[in-house]
Amino acid sequence: MVLRLEWNDRVLALLTGDIEQKAISDILRSGVSMKSQVLVMPHHGSKGSSPEMIVPAVGPEIGLISCRRDNRYGFPHPSVLGALRDVGALILRTDIDGAAWLCWDDDMGALRIETAVSNRKNGRMQLFLPVY
Repeated sequence: MVLRLEWNDRVLALLTGDIEQKAISDILRSGVSMKSQVLVMPHHGSKGSSPEMIVPAVGPEIGLISCRRDNRYGFPHPSVLGALRDVGALILRTDIDGAAWLCWDDDMGALRIETAVSNRKNGRMQLFLPVY
């Protein structure tokens, strides 16, 4: 399942589940825009998630990767991290930052992303993405 979170005709987040190359190709061929501020990487950031296809098509500001610390599959794959860095996306990972929440903040008029835990300098992270 792929889910687009939209607000006022703007795609804020694209949640991709476990789709892989064929599904990504099908979506791209459909002509539906995949542009989004936040991309939840398919299949825990595996190489099979075709980062070379999906990341440029989405052009995210933030890439979220759900993966377990020290998982036996080596997720996320280095190609996923590289593709996200290539578009300048901030990378949030559940193995490093804990759970992440995407919320609409009426006061800020922005998408708010919060993390449960973080190894980053300031502890828990809270980001605001203005809707463009």
